[in-house]
Amino acid sequence: MVLGNYTVSRLVFLAAILAVTSCAQAEISISSANDVCTVTSEGKSYELQLTPPCSLVKVDYKDHDYFQYDDSNVFIVAGKPAPLAQLAKWSVTEDDNCSLQSQAVIVTDEKVQLSVVMHDALICPDIGLDEKVYRDFFDNMMTK
Repeated sequence: MVLGNYTVSRLVFLAAILAVTSCAQAEISISSANDVCTVTSEGKSYELQLTPPCSLVKVDYKDHDYFQYDDSNVFIVAGKPAPLAQLAKWSVTEDDNCSLQSQAVIVTDEKVQLSVVMHDALICPDIGLDEKVYRDFFDNMMTK
């Protein structure tokens, strides 16, 4: 009977963890149509100030594409890939689809905030970014 109680307690604990984790994650989608990039969250769409096509940037070593700070999830979106000639000072290839423009999308309790566009900083959606870039976008948005 003790083993049975242990198993039930363990299942309840795991279910609680899954419930908290699923509540903390915000889902967004990125689309490019009619020369406009949009982000959609909770059924609402917001126009980004990036040149299409746009891509969601992955986090360089995580299984998701955002960093979480308190109750906010920070996503970064890259604009149109730059010509390889403009990327010559970095060791990237055309297949890396790197851009020189990005914009953060911050989702807090279903409320979406968009950062200003960052220009001339290398952003490669498939290579990913370090956490400090996400933190910089978040800190700059929260001080406004």
